[in-house]
Amino acid sequence: MKFWNETLRPKGRYELKRCLAVMGFNATLIYVFIPVFVPEFDVKEFVVFSLLSFSAACIGIALQEKIKVSEQPQYPYGNTDTYNPIPQNDGN
Repeated sequence: MKFWNETLRPKGRYELKRCLAVMGFNATLIYVFIPVFVPEFDVKEFVVFSLLSFSAACIGIALQEKIKVSEQPQYPYGNTDTYNPIPQNDGN
């Protein structure tokens, strides 16, 4: 439950774009697996691509808004000058 709260409610309230992205992805999974239960069902590729594109667009819009309103990125060591994700070998 913590995963869903952190994913869908980052500021304590649900965000529409995140909810729509999750729902679009779930709809894609359901649509793709319908032939398992109904073998004569024909899956159309454009429907799958459309649903996945919808989910990607929702995530992209949410990310763009987050970038616009966010401050400086938070680095684990506080100072951006000392942050280096790849440790340097001193030759020892």
